[in-house]
Amino acid sequence: MKKFLYQDNGFENLSFSVLLDKKYDLVNKLTSAKLLSYSTYKLNNSGDIYIRDYVSGVTLLEYFMFLNASDFEQKSKQVIKYLQEVFIQMRKYKFFVSVDLHLNNIIVLNNGKIDLIDLDLVYIKVEEGSFEAEAFAKFFFKSVSYLTLIQREILFRV
Repeated sequence: MKKFLYQDNGFENLSFSVLLDKKYDLVNKLTSAKLLSYSTYKLNNSGDIYIRDYVSGVTLLEYFMFLNASDFEQKSKQVIKYLQEVFIQMRKYKFFVSVDLHLNNIIVLNNGKIDLIDLDLVYIKVEEGSFEAEAFAKFFFKSVSYLTLIQREILFRV
């Protein structure tokens, strides 16, 4: 698990196991809300290992490479709606953290369902009011360099 702790954000006293507990808690909440299709497994004797089910599919980046403009627009709308649902759950349970969202951390399963596969949490100061805007801005910023010009235009229009 990655962790980025800055001395001025109030997280300097958290242990690694506490951070991992927060990750498990978020994953369990998202799984309960049917936003993730995998389960996690916590070992009793180890507070620093994160284990989850394997899910079969391709990254969103790979998936986007083979789509025409119409299919790209449809899948982009689905991804944005999915991320909005994830953010609703994060807000509901007060997980105001920066999620590392980019095209390789979202997977399209073999059945077409979308899952986040890398829920490493970056603990920074994120204000409640700007949480979703910051998360989407980072997602778009990290995504645009991998997309074609037409895909960029579609994504920003969606």
